[in-house]
Amino acid sequence: MTTEFIPPSQCPVCGAATAWDGEYLVCPNTAGCPAQAVGRIKRYVTVLDVKEWGDTLLEKLINGGLVQDVSDLYRLTEAQLADVDRMGKKSAEKVLKTLWAKNPIPLESLLGALSIPLCGPTMIKIAMDAGYDTIPKLKAANIEELSSIEGFGPVKAQTLWIWLRDNSGIVDKLVMLGVKIKAKVHGNLNGKSFCFTGASSRPRTELENLVKAAGGDVKSSVGKKLTYLVMADANSTSSKAQAARKNGTVCLSEADFMKMVT
Repeated sequence: MTTEFIPPSQCPVCGAATAWDGEYLVCPNTAGCPAQAVGRIKRYVTVLDVKEWGDTLLEKLINGGLVQDVSDLYRLTEAQLADVDRMGKKSAEKVLKTLWAKNPIPLESLLGALSIPLCGPTMIKIAMDAGYDTIPKLKAANIEELSSIEGFGPVKAQTLWIWLRDNSGIVDKLVMLGVKIKAKVHGNLNGKSFCFTGASSRPRTELENLVKAAGGDVKSSVGKKLTYLVMADANSTSSKAQAARKNGTVCLSEADFMKMVT
């Protein structure tokens, strides 16, 4: 016997009437639904890889009226956090430290963390590589210009354009509160992407930082658009090495890579 599923007519959290958005049933109360506020703020700290800010803490901050959007995270004081669930001064200090340790923030990470529909850090980076590498440049672009970016398309272009038109004030608030946008690095590796495989002679993070310092991108996996795979072992049979050979990706030794970045 099968039971027919009846879609909820109200959001179980805020009580707003639900609505269909294509094939998805959503709560349209984007500004006033606490669950959506938690989701947006959780995405922000997750994308920026900020530790210590778990769901429970965020829910308590929102339900307690201390936080309504991501900018409010930067208004919090140690005293306010210490009072949340008896956290204590030491833990509160640690939580705030992890947040501010991520400052300055690259533009693609900042915008990619702000829950722009269909536009995470990767899509923002594509737009930046096409020349729209500052907030003013992105806001000045029209839908047709954004649509013409390879890999973007009209739907994502319209979504980003609408968000920039209606919601980019959140970036202004973040900047006013002390968040700095990290300028795009211009170097000899601009437009090139690197992935690493195997146990290199240097720490992986050191090699990745060399790429970023020269304006390149670091990828965690091998895709068709990857420029280089840096291999610790030229005869590697790792999944990354096999995928790179299949895709025709240029494979570099660690020594060849170092020649590129030094």
